[in-house]
Amino acid sequence: MRPLRWLALGLAIGLAVASPTPADEPGTVEVDSLSFEGVDSVPESDLRAAILTTAPDWRPWRETPRFDETDLVADLDRIAAFYRDRGYFDARAQYSLEWNDERDAVDVEIQVTEGEPVRLSDWTLELALGEALEEDILQAAREALPEPDSVFGVEVYRQIRELVLQRLANRGRPAARLEGGADIDPLAREAHVKWRLEPGPPVVMGEVTLRGLDEVEPHVVLRELAFDTGAPYSLTALRESERRIFDTGLFRSVSIAHPRDAEGPPLP
Repeated sequence: MRPLRWLALGLAIGLAVASPTPADEPGTVEVDSLSFEGVDSVPESDLRAAILTTAPDWRPWRETPRFDETDLVADLDRIAAFYRDRGYFDARAQYSLEWNDERDAVDVEIQVTEGEPVRLSDWTLELALGEALEEDILQAAREALPEPDSVFGVEVYRQIRELVLQRLANRGRPAARLEGGADIDPLAREAHVKWRLEPGPPVVMGEVTLRGLDEVEPHVVLRELAFDTGAPYSLTALRESERRIFDTGLFRSVSIAHPRDAEGPPLP
C-alpha cells in the first residue's frame, strides 16, 4: 500500500504576558471560606472548579475573592448541571452564610444532596453493516467500554467515546467514526448505549515535512520522532514525538499535523 503523506511538523514561538492584579475596592465583601457538605461521589476539587464562587488562595499575594450572592445562586444550577453530566439527575444544592461582625467577610457553606445515580444496563459496540476490521483492533476498542451497573452520565459517555477513538487511532485507524448514542431513563435510573463503528481506511505514517526551522538542523528534530515512515498510524506516537521535540528546549511550541491543517501553502 502506498504510504499516505500524513504529517507536517510546525514549530512556532509564542509569548504569554501576565496581567496585573487589580487593586482592592473599598466597601466590598470578601469570601472568608468556602466549604461543602454532602459531596461524596465526585472529587470536590472538580466541583469547586465548576462554579464561580471561590475560596481564598493559600498564596498571600493572590487577591481575596469577592462575594457575589447572584453568582452563588447561579452556582446552585451549575452544581446541578455538574452532577447531571455525571449521572446524578436528582442532585440539588443549597447554601448558608455566616457573616463576621463587620459584615465585610462571609463564610459560605454549600450543602449538596446527591441522590441516586443512573447506572449502565448495557453498552454494545458493533461494526457497521458492510465494514471489516481486524478482530484484535475491535477487541481493544471494546475493552474500553465500562462494565454494566457502573454510574453513567454525559461525562462518562464523552470520556469513553474519546478513549475508544484513541485506541483505534493508535492502531492505524485515525478516521474511525462512532454512530449511535445513549438512551437514558432518569426515572428508572438506567442507561442503554449502542454504537456502530465505521473504522475508516487503514493509515500509515508517511513523509515528514518540517516547517519553521531557521537555526536548527533538521536531523535534530527527526531523531526525536517516535515513529518510522511506513509504520501504522499512532496518535500516541505523534504526541510522544511532540513531547520529545519540545523537551529539547529549542522551541516554545511544537505541533504535528496533517499538511492540509498546517500553516502555509498546501504541499504538492
